[in-house]
Amino acid sequence: MVKDIVIAFLKDEEVKVILFGSRARGNNQISSDVDVGIIPAGKFREERITLLKEKIENINIPYKVEIVNLSEVSEEFKREAMKDAIIWKD
Repeated sequence: MVKDIVIAFLKDEEVKVILFGSRARGNNQISSDVDVGIIPAGKFREERITLLKEKIENINIPYKVEIVNLSEVSEEFKREAMKDAIIWKD
């Protein structure tokens, strides 16, 4: 459900979208959050992430969804996120 919403929302954007964290590794708990990483190919309007977060907040799901612009985090964080990532959109 989350994947479909994210992909549909960003379909016209030049971004890579990944699932990372415990759900990508397969060691999540039922209450674990969903970590979604966005890697822009070029210029990307940050308000798109804000709008996407609002859209996801309006659906009724029993867990939190974290959306992270991976171009704005440390290289170490990005490296860790990419290690076990599942690509949703390339």
